[in-house]
Order: sequence, then C-alpha cells, then structure tokens
Amino acid sequence: MNPGLRRAGLALLLLVAGLVTGLAALVVHLRPWGLPLALVASVAGLLALPPGWWSRPPAAAGWSLAVVLGLSGRPEGDYVLEATVAGYAVLGAALLLVVLAVGTLPPPRRPAAVVPAPATGSPGGFRRRSLPWRTRTPWTTGPGPGRAD
Repeated sequence: MNPGLRRAGLALLLLVAGLVTGLAALVVHLRPWGLPLALVASVAGLLALPPGWWSRPPAAAGWSLAVVLGLSGRPEGDYVLEATVAGYAVLGAALLLVVLAVGTLPPPRRPAAVVPAPATGSPGGFRRRSLPWRTRTPWTTGPGPGRAD
C-alpha cells in the first residue's frame, strides 16, 4: 500500500475519532464528573498519539469540529453547548487541543544542501580577489605596499 494513502487514511480515521470524542465530551460536559473526565481523556489521548502532521492535528480538528457543531443552533432553537462556565471550558479545551497539536509538531526537516559543482580553471569555482584593505596577510612578512613599518 502507498505510504501517502496510508497516512491519509490514518488522518481520516483520527479525524472521525476526534469528532466522536468531542461529541462524547459535549454529551457529558454538564455532569459534575463529565467535564473533568472529558478534558483529561481528550488531552491524554492527544498526547498519546505520535507527534506529526498526520496524527495529532486531525484528531484535534475533529474534536474542534464537534464543538463547532455544538455551537450551531438546533431546530428547537437551543444549543448543545450552553453559555455557562462548563460550556466555555469546552470551548477553551478545543482551542487548547489545537494549540497542543500544532505546538508539539516536530521541527521541519531541512533539505539537503546543494553544493555547486566546481567550475573549471579555479578551485571551488570562484576567483580569489585581493581586497584593498587586506594588503598584509598573516603569512607574509614585512610591510605591505604603501606602508612603512
């Protein structure tokens, strides 16, 4: 199987898992034990995934998508996510999960340095010029041109 296709499938699976986890957090966030359990389980689950673009960000995006769906109005006119302390905590947790997912990404790999091929006629492809202020070098003795030491 193609590695890119496998990564995309894994990302889609983690997006759905994050969505289901976020919806479960929305269901239990008003119970006294529900909000702490949802927050601890979500952060622990996110940190248990390996860091990388194809693992943590899709899970956090799915969780945040569930919160956005909870903020949209229902046909009855009410909301799943209320304007209470618990509701704002779930909203803040969605932001925290996104920051955690992006903040723990590994640093980008640098591409291999491209070294130009040496040009013919001179070593390194560059012609060495003497600079006007470098009239004396450490390996020469005596005064430089125009200087009397």
